[in-house]
Amino acid sequence: MTRVDVAVVGGGPAGATAARHLARAGLAVRLCESRPLPRYKTCGGGVVGRARHWLEVDLEPAVESECHRAEMRFLDDGLRFELAGERPLVTMVMRSDLDHLLVRAAERAGAEIHSPCAVDGLEPRAGGVRLTTGAGPCEARFVVAADGASGRIARWAGWCRDSPRAAALESEIQVSPSTLERFTGRAVFDFGLVAAGYAWVFPKRDHLSIGCLSTRPGGRPLKEHLDAYLDRLGVEPVERDDHGFVIPLAPRAPDLVRGRVLLTGDSAGLADPITAEGISFAALSGRLAATAIVAGEGDPRRVARGYQRRLGNEILGELAAARPLARLLYRHPGAARFVLRRAGASLCRAMGEVLAGETTYQRLARSPRSYRRLLGRLLAGDTAHQLMR
Repeated sequence: MTRVDVAVVGGGPAGATAARHLARAGLAVRLCESRPLPRYKTCGGGVVGRARHWLEVDLEPAVESECHRAEMRFLDDGLRFELAGERPLVTMVMRSDLDHLLVRAAERAGAEIHSPCAVDGLEPRAGGVRLTTGAGPCEARFVVAADGASGRIARWAGWCRDSPRAAALESEIQVSPSTLERFTGRAVFDFGLVAAGYAWVFPKRDHLSIGCLSTRPGGRPLKEHLDAYLDRLGVEPVERDDHGFVIPLAPRAPDLVRGRVLLTGDSAGLADPITAEGISFAALSGRLAATAIVAGEGDPRRVARGYQRRLGNEILGELAAARPLARLLYRHPGAARFVLRRAGASLCRAMGEVLAGETTYQRLARSPRSYRRLLGRLLAGDTAHQLMR
């Protein structure tokens, strides 16, 4: 039986960040990643400014390309907005490289890395949690669950319901040099093609990552949407590799700690409800979980209170502030176009500032020029009331 202070399950941004901070604090940490590293991870691979800040490592070895421009287009009515900056708006990576970089940083900090090492069971014990793993049984005082939206740790620890999810499909596409050149340096987000969702183009070093997602279950298969999108873009794949995945749309309820198990990242349902970007809050929640465990000094109640408080202050309030705009965009597309025709440039600039880490949704919501107040002026009646709630 191996005994550690903290077992971290999952080697993505949440798990690797938690493991690094815990090891730096002098705790005995074991990180279990089910697949050999580096391993492919389905993800657009766009790292925005706030994510780079919260990851707190030099990403340069993993960078595929830098996008200094971002375009938001509404294909059904011709609206188009562009952001440009001296600093990159989105840094493009392959998640295999990013996650490997983060795990190695945790290892250098003193975390014990086991990969491949699947976790096949969890059993609460007096004073700890026993995990059944591919490297043998392991008993930990605390467990940080970072095994993703479809991970099993949350279910084994007692969470019965999953977060609402968006279905997504991404394709890694080899294209001609001229096609790659068309998209170099800009990230593209296209609305109006997929119901209650969007499509994107992310240029990498030698290929394009193109995908689409929908926040509404059912409807037309995403592969048909993606095929139609490629035709519309005029992209003819030389090679194409499709991957489906899910993205959480809301935090798990009612809390993100049970006993000695702390949920982080997608396992906790901490993706941005507007953009579905998850790397930022994965990294931040990993750091907050580590901080709470260290500050709690082994007392599970203090750890739980500390983690929930920190989540509320730094993540859950932020997600709640973003939700009205997400409702507008995905549930009321007609009203969204009405607003965007009148104030789209201002809203897009504000979104760019949030993603860059220059402001937050909560600050915008408190500002006299916030999008909530703007929507309140532009929309009338019950629709406005619903969106403001």
